[in-house]
Amino acid sequence: MEPEKILHELTYAEGLPREALKAASAQRGKMVSLFLEEIETYLALEPAGRAKPTPLFFIFHLFGEWREKDAYRPSRVC
Repeated sequence: MEPEKILHELTYAEGLPREALKAASAQRGKMVSLFLEEIETYLALEPAGRAKPTPLFFIFHLFGEWREKDAYRPSRVC
């Protein structure tokens, strides 16, 4: 599964997107930077812009499962 398709599946999932989660784990190297970019993009939005669906719920769970240290790097204060 392509990284963009994984993001789409994680964003618009109805239920648990098992295949997308497995695909993300299988492509962890590619997905970490893409996921970090997704978080930064979300944080840069104004509060009104944050109402749209996001894959953040699944991203944070994957980062926890992977014990991904880059996910815990210092960032700007919101």
